[in-house]
Amino acid sequence: MNQIILQKLGTADPILQQLMKLIGPLNIKISDDPYQALLRSIVGQQLSAKVASVLNERLKKLSNSNLSPETILALSDEQLREIGISYRKISYIRDLSEKIAKKELLFEQFSFMGNETVIQQLTQVKGIGRWTAEMFLIFSLGRLDVLSLLDIGLQRGVKWLYSVSKESDGKKLLEEKGKIWAPYQSIASLYLWEVVNQEYVVSYPSFEEYLRSN
Repeated sequence: MNQIILQKLGTADPILQQLMKLIGPLNIKISDDPYQALLRSIVGQQLSAKVASVLNERLKKLSNSNLSPETILALSDEQLREIGISYRKISYIRDLSEKIAKKELLFEQFSFMGNETVIQQLTQVKGIGRWTAEMFLIFSLGRLDVLSLLDIGLQRGVKWLYSVSKESDGKKLLEEKGKIWAPYQSIASLYLWEVVNQEYVVSYPSFEEYLRSN
């Protein structure tokens, strides 16, 4: 991660700066293929990471590792259902693939669009909501200023970091802090997710408590 960005974030938010020093450098891992990234997101909706990984591997094998819109559209509903994908998600996958095949969705144009315009484009696809579109902005387009206000992990992380009650409004707190983190809200998000991933939220009631204990 660019040290200048981390320095600017830390200057704007000293508490976040302490967290960044604790966790260390993080990088946004960009997905190489935007279509495959959205495909994985749809397949993995409302599933555990382990189950989602299994289904995506099965889909990859079924398509002979050629996960393109044309290949997916050539598969029958029965073939997709046999590997464990629900009929609802099959309809989502087909809608995404058809929109790309018909050039109704052009990934190459996204670099010229603002975040909200990209979100508007993506949410025209069945099964893609705002959260999925926001994750696409961060992990496929590498946008640095995205904050997913309804993300439960971020809400949990931000309440822990600023030592507020678990019953408090996480969305509102994210909105408030997001104004401080801009234009690097995506970077702040990485650190909040890491608070959850590394189970700090389980081990300590709050960041304040962690600092007192270490």
